[in-house]
Amino acid sequence: MKRQGCTSHGKKNTFCPKCGAEMRTGQRFCSQCGHSFSESTPGLFGHQPGIEQPHQQNQNYRSFPIAPTRRTDGFCVAALVLGILAWVIPFAGILLAILAIIFGSIGIKRVNRNPNFLTGTGLAVAGLVLGVVGIGIAILFISIFVQVFSAAQSTAQEKTCKSQMRTILSASDIYAAYYDGRYPTSISQLVPDYIETEYRCPKDNAKYVIQWSENARPQITCPNHGSI
Repeated sequence: MKRQGCTSHGKKNTFCPKCGAEMRTGQRFCSQCGHSFSESTPGLFGHQPGIEQPHQQNQNYRSFPIAPTRRTDGFCVAALVLGILAWVIPFAGILLAILAIIFGSIGIKRVNRNPNFLTGTGLAVAGLVLGVVGIGIAILFISIFVQVFSAAQSTAQEKTCKSQMRTILSASDIYAAYYDGRYPTSISQLVPDYIETEYRCPKDNAKYVIQWSENARPQITCPNHGSI
């Protein structure tokens, strides 16, 4: 009975050292690749010298860790968007700028805690800068608006005040026409027949200073807007 890997004469099988094909006794060239058999060496049972075994192949490779995929943090993106909107929408600029600062701070902390999985620090920093500058610009615009509105309101109050003083003088003239040139000596003589009510300065409801004289038109002075 023959054993696997050995010939009937007890000789070991030989294999081509280049391609691993089995060689016959006396064969000088490999029938597969043409390699000269004179350069080959006897092979061992079950081993082909020209081909690396699986355990040998695995030893030639090293396993490297796969880098995790990084994604842009949503808070960082939101901070940048809100910072831009703070410049585009002036009336809601302060609120949007505050949200941009809050989201940017949260985004930076999240990226610092998970640098291998999250990115977007640059977006968060840009949102923070836009938010801070946006707050400053919004405050500036609000202060300018308040000053302009205050000036317009003051002008309107002054016009109303002087119009009321002229109404009192006109009512005094009408009163004098009915009473043979005698002017009223108090505001009560004009209310309610000649004027609807006792007028006061619209700015702070200050009472008019009136110098009454029966023989002349009254002299009216407003504590805030002077006399006419």
